[in-house]
Amino acid sequence: MKTRQRTWTKRAAAILSLVAVTLPMATNVAHASTAAQLAPQRAVYGYFMDTYKQNVSTYRTASNNPMIGMLSEFSNYYADGKNLDKALMKENIDKSAKITQTRTPAEEERSYLTDRRDLRYCVINALGPYAPAFIKNANAQTPFHSMPSTPDPVNKKHERVTWADENSKLGPIVAFMNHNSYTAYSNTGTVKSVIRYQRPYRWSTEVKPLPALTKIMAAAPATDFDFASGHTTTGFEDGLSLAYAFPERFQELLTRSSEIGLDRVIAGRHSPLAVMGGRMAGTAVVASALNNPSNKDMMKKAYDAAHSDALLGSKDSSAHDDFADY
Repeated sequence: MKTRQRTWTKRAAAILSLVAVTLPMATNVAHASTAAQLAPQRAVYGYFMDTYKQNVSTYRTASNNPMIGMLSEFSNYYADGKNLDKALMKENIDKSAKITQTRTPAEEERSYLTDRRDLRYCVINALGPYAPAFIKNANAQTPFHSMPSTPDPVNKKHERVTWADENSKLGPIVAFMNHNSYTAYSNTGTVKSVIRYQRPYRWSTEVKPLPALTKIMAAAPATDFDFASGHTTTGFEDGLSLAYAFPERFQELLTRSSEIGLDRVIAGRHSPLAVMGGRMAGTAVVASALNNPSNKDMMKKAYDAAHSDALLGSKDSSAHDDFADY
């Protein structure tokens, strides 16, 4: 018995010694590898975080517009109205067609509301049990509550409302979200006009536009392009901004942002590649805003408001949570 104990003690000591030597080595290697991967990579336009406000129509090249530069790899497949990779582009449209042909009634309703609502309002439901408090204490509202049974007319007039109030109890969060989306430099209009990739329903009749939107989509001008998805861009800007202020629902908010992108494909509005581009664009814009020193005070006020009794302290456990399934 004593011999076995001595043997085990020697083995344990040997294992501990090995760990003591190899763990720091492995950790150092991992740190070095990660550091190399995460080191800032200068692009032809510089660094996105330094130049993100140059994403405006006066800058139209990869070297002076960071949004065009960041998304420029798409130009290997399609550029300036020219199809350079027909196999990949066919796969992109085929996937769009399959998704529109197999959507459920619930997905149709959700994608319609995503299309018509202010996207800042769209991400509120990802707050789950905190959503009722946000709606109440931010004075959040929308005129869109259900999908119509007949197609919306092209010039249908809707009540225009402000999605939420910057002077409300949760005003600092509203102001923070307003700052990070629907801005001149967060749009994808310029990159769309450079790539000039048509919407998926114009590539194939197999892509089925959402019935409630058929008239609006048919009447859209030929210059209403697909890549990159503006709704997806804004959806990620809004979801990430609110997730920064209220990280208790970070995963749920980012899931909702992803869902907004999927809704664009479900409705026939955008292709999968356009949604991927929008995700990149929205993430980059918010990352830049969060790293802009001039925004620190606004960020702190938004975080503090989210963790006050007006939101964190007003959980409603009886509220429906679309994202309760972990």
